[in-house]
Amino acid sequence: MTISANMMRKNKILCKSLKTVESLGSVSVICSDKTGTLTQNKMTVIDCALGNERMSVKQAHDALVLNQAQNPSGTHNALDQLRSLAGLCNAAEFDAATRRLPIEQRTIYGDATDQAILRFSEQLGSVAELRRCWQTKYELAFNSKNKYMIRALGLVHPDGKSMSLPSDTAAVFEPADILLTIKG
Repeated sequence: MTISANMMRKNKILCKSLKTVESLGSVSVICSDKTGTLTQNKMTVIDCALGNERMSVKQAHDALVLNQAQNPSGTHNALDQLRSLAGLCNAAEFDAATRRLPIEQRTIYGDATDQAILRFSEQLGSVAELRRCWQTKYELAFNSKNKYMIRALGLVHPDGKSMSLPSDTAAVFEPADILLTIKG
């Protein structure tokens, strides 16, 4: 731990407690922005990863369009599931008055992380259309004790339900032995 703390200090990273350093071994995703989050409260999704495949937002959009063209019957892949989770399991909302503006210029109400993830989902497809298809059945807000949020959703045409945990799922589930990739 001391070695990690010293390495971080050399890179001008300040840890307020050793508990922070201890938890770094269990971190799987860090959402950060070198300066914008602290100074402007803005974050942006640049890349996404599905399994062992990493792609830009543009590449993800193109792959999703290609998948929908090849599978018009509605077969969903991991990228479509990521887009759905990003749009549905999100507390941020677009300002309706700015809906005709380009995505980057729209006003979004919510914290910086939710704003970035909502904007990412919208770049892959209409979040409003997605949200019209699903109804929230139950919601437990994120809190620092649980370290996760729950949103149970039901299709508007009730032939299925889904439960999603977009935060620290390790607190609820054991690590998985299988991996969903972009190819399924």
